[in-house]
Amino acid sequence: MCRIGSPDSGISRLTLNFGGLAAIRKDGSLWTWKRDYLSDKLAFTRPRQMNGIQGPVSFAEGENSHYAVLADGTAMSWGTNLFGQLGIGVNESRPFTASPIVKPVSLRVGGVLLNPTQPPLYRDGKLFVPLKAVAEELGYTIKAANDGSITMIGHGRSIVVPTAGSFKVSYTLLVPAEELAQSLGTSLKWDSRSYEISFTNPSEQ
Repeated sequence: MCRIGSPDSGISRLTLNFGGLAAIRKDGSLWTWKRDYLSDKLAFTRPRQMNGIQGPVSFAEGENSHYAVLADGTAMSWGTNLFGQLGIGVNESRPFTASPIVKPVSLRVGGVLLNPTQPPLYRDGKLFVPLKAVAEELGYTIKAANDGSITMIGHGRSIVVPTAGSFKVSYTLLVPAEELAQSLGTSLKWDSRSYEISFTNPSEQ
């Protein structure tokens, strides 16, 4: 029999979910048990409290990624985040700490609204954009050198890409938006209401 603490721990809701069990106590805390697939019988790991989440009212899940909506309407997520599927604005996995899902950032280049596989992300207070999507929309090709440097070639120009602080989500390289705009000689606009970042085509300036 699965128990959280003492027999009178006050479970108000118990549900099959997350590849195991999830329990909500009367104090609003969420506890989970994972299915123990190493056992030849139906067995579960020890219960563990999910940090950062209080009073969930509904759940959803993906492959090793989990989501919950709180009573106040806040959407939370935790788990594996290799492809940025948690939607929390960073790309590290958070298996035991839930974080609020942030509004996705739209990307517009030369007036065209793009739909890249990996959208822009905030990290350490800066906005990063998918290099390939921006470069190709502006008519550049990307060339990587053996020393790790990256160059954009097009329109009779060869531009070294600023990669300091850049990182990959899955196979997509994200680079600092402001530094990339400066290198391209484009203007960069941020609309905080629509959550949209825009690169102006240099030929339009």
